[in-house]
Amino acid sequence: MLPKVVIAQRTGHAPPTFAGHCNDVPITISLDSSAVMRFGGDTTYEGALALSPDQIDSIERAAARLMSLRPANDHPGHALSISALDLE
Repeated sequence: MLPKVVIAQRTGHAPPTFAGHCNDVPITISLDSSAVMRFGGDTTYEGALALSPDQIDSIERAAARLMSLRPANDHPGHALSISALDLE
């Protein structure tokens, strides 16, 4: 079973960065340029990427898959970088 990942807020624009939590453990999620382009964003203008609820869900699912690959004793608060290959 995949861990539950929830994005709480956007915290940065270049690259797009989000604060959230995975099973109540704080995490930071950033999108690399391939993910930004997959969502149709412009990587040259800060803040140009506006995400729909479906895109947020896709990021949360990708983050959950990546978090499930981490060892159980991994330290909380780590950052994840999501690429286009991680997205559904």
